[in-house]
Amino acid sequence: MPILFKKVERVEAMKFLYFIGMMIQALIERKVRINMKAKSTEYLNIYPEEMAAFRPTTPIILENFEAIFKTIITNKDHKTEEMLDALSENQIQILEMLGMNTESYWRP
Repeated sequence: MPILFKKVERVEAMKFLYFIGMMIQALIERKVRINMKAKSTEYLNIYPEEMAAFRPTTPIILENFEAIFKTIITNKDHKTEEMLDALSENQIQILEMLGMNTESYWRP
């Protein structure tokens, strides 16, 4: 799909945003792979049907969190209630490889 811009500055800005996205993707993969090596984890079962990923990629890592939701309900008295989906063992393992825990994952 072509992106049409009238100004060169907008093309440069779009390229810069693309660059930032690619850097974030590379950092996620690097962090996971470094922690896998440090924890002597040969692979993660994050592909469909629990297939092994020896070098997990960012799209597959993020795909494991697509169907996870945090629901916040506010009633008339302005009291809020949070409902969090349960994380699977694989999702918790991915968070650990990213240097996160479940509390930091759910934090806004």
